[in-house]
Amino acid sequence: MKYFKIINWYIKSCYHRPSAKLGAFFTYIFSFLLSNSNRTFSERELLIKKPHQKLIFYNNLGLFFFNFRNCFSILLINKFWDKDLFLEKRDYKNFNNSLMISNFNWSFTNIDKPICFSKDWQINQIKNAYESYKISFKLEKSNKQLKDSKWWIENRIKFQNTFGLNGDSHEKLIEKASEFRNLEDNKAFIIADNFRLWPSKRNEKFNLINSLHVINQYHHLAKRINPAILTWVSDFKCGNNRCLIYKGQRLNERTLRHAYYTSQIIESYKNIGGFFNGEKIVLDIGGAYGGLLRYLKLLNKNISCILVDLPEVLYLADFYLSHAFPNAKFLRLNNNNFAQIFSNIEEIKKYDFILIPPSALAKLPKYSVDLTINTTSLGEMSKVTQKYYSEIINTRTNGMFYSVNRFGTSNKKFN
Repeated sequence: MKYFKIINWYIKSCYHRPSAKLGAFFTYIFSFLLSNSNRTFSERELLIKKPHQKLIFYNNLGLFFFNFRNCFSILLINKFWDKDLFLEKRDYKNFNNSLMISNFNWSFTNIDKPICFSKDWQINQIKNAYESYKISFKLEKSNKQLKDSKWWIENRIKFQNTFGLNGDSHEKLIEKASEFRNLEDNKAFIIADNFRLWPSKRNEKFNLINSLHVINQYHHLAKRINPAILTWVSDFKCGNNRCLIYKGQRLNERTLRHAYYTSQIIESYKNIGGFFNGEKIVLDIGGAYGGLLRYLKLLNKNISCILVDLPEVLYLADFYLSHAFPNAKFLRLNNNNFAQIFSNIEEIKKYDFILIPPSALAKLPKYSVDLTINTTSLGEMSKVTQKYYSEIINTRTNGMFYSVNRFGTSNKKFN
């Protein structure tokens, strides 16, 4: 009986039980598919464990097998092989949120809690956004220095017609804004980029195969992005866009791009006191509908975000950020005291989000901004507009300027 207990203990409980050795052997083989930084270590020889699913990042060999098994499965049964991977249906309004729940709770914060908005709240939000849009539109139209390019004039007409900005009822404005990321024929990539990978008119098998590009990008970026950021980002369900679900995250190309920007900003800020410390004023020039600012605000609730863009885009940013942060304090141009508030640094810090068109930016106090951001838009602007923003950046930034832009690219299209 004594020897039986010893054998039973060795087989079931001992650190060096055969099953642990066998598991360690298979984990060792599996590690050849992982990036170097992802391989696990154990102080006990031959007892290494497989990383948590969230922290598995493939190298090129691992991605080859990942793509092969999923492409084979798609061609055979029209769905992914991996159980934690699927492409959202075209209309996910009745999407089961329980599928998004992860038991992996080590990263920064829970970022996507479903909220039911009352009709009064929605009407009040769209009313403020529309009133602010009309003021912004008049302000930009009166600005003789910053003239619209022919390209944007065409887009402006498209925006106005698509989103009812020529005088639709509040109910219609809400209905159309609710679909602002579900359009495929818009020339402006700020709302059309989700459909480069999975357009509705293309065969679903091709969409599934093409969507694997996002996962490949995810694993390649793992070499450059803080894993706490990469495994945390998830696109907000606003605008009825379609995303790829992977490891409980809503992903698309823009989400991964924002993850890269966020990780770089946090890493760079370590040299000037840290991003998480204290109140900060963050200025995002050409921030589109506010996707990047959403992540930065989630990471530091004490920052005041100033988003600058053209009136039609600003209208969508108002809709998006208001739904992402329903309890946030917004400053818009329809505030009667806007000029007085926006010229005072301490007053600016009382607001979570300030949404303004380019012309209003000149009223911002000098050297009041801790972090100025511009990603992939300065190179698309006319030379006059570039000069205007360069002056703003040089005279308003007191901390860091984060820029992701091409050098030497022709912008004749926008002049």
